[in-house]
Amino acid sequence: MKLLVEQVLVIGLPFAFALWGGPSAHAQPLIMLVFGDKIATPTFVGGINGGIGLTTLGMYPDATMRTSWLFGTYLNWQLGEHWHFAPEITFKSPAGASGITGLFSHQPSIDTLVVDKEEWTALSYFTIPLLLRYTNGMFGMFAGPQVGYLTEATDNLSGKGPTGESITVETSAFGRISRWDVGVHVGVEMLTAPSLGIHSMRIALRYYRGFLDAVTNVPGTQINTGFYATLGIPIGGVTQPTESEP
Repeated sequence: MKLLVEQVLVIGLPFAFALWGGPSAHAQPLIMLVFGDKIATPTFVGGINGGIGLTTLGMYPDATMRTSWLFGTYLNWQLGEHWHFAPEITFKSPAGASGITGLFSHQPSIDTLVVDKEEWTALSYFTIPLLLRYTNGMFGMFAGPQVGYLTEATDNLSGKGPTGESITVETSAFGRISRWDVGVHVGVEMLTAPSLGIHSMRIALRYYRGFLDAVTNVPGTQINTGFYATLGIPIGGVTQPTESEP
């Protein structure tokens, strides 16, 4: 019963924090650090995910990749010798694009006076990928649906003013970005210590493609797409193979 209560806390509290909008994403992964070792079993483990992402808004004219970082937690239930159910909670999942033009065309005092302009839209989502994993030895693959809720959205501009001074402008983009995003999340991974099974660190390359229109004020369908490289660090569980493990 004690183990069940602790597992419910680890799984449920991050969702409660996110829905409440309280102590920020930085506090939520601490739940896994505090309780992770207590709830780890031979067939269940939780951990921390971190990495970088290259994202863009598909079909947006002139858009290029935007680089940012991501951070979250994961859970892993082993269903059989090779199959796993591995939902994730990413508290900062980056999105958006660089190389966009016309974001400040409605503000001529900025748009016409700044030269050497760079414009970009920076987005961040709270995402939940529900992944099915298949592993064999040190390699694996995973896929599943993902739902995201927008938590940050800004339009940004940098350049030089009339006298050569550096100018940076940031404004909220919430009014033109859809709050919800749904898509598919796929990837491949390598276990750094395959003899530890689900308790091994893992390095993953991921791809996400959204299905919904992310930008509401421009023609066409602007979907979120991104490539990500992540490191997954398990919390708790075995730290060396047992005699029965290969």
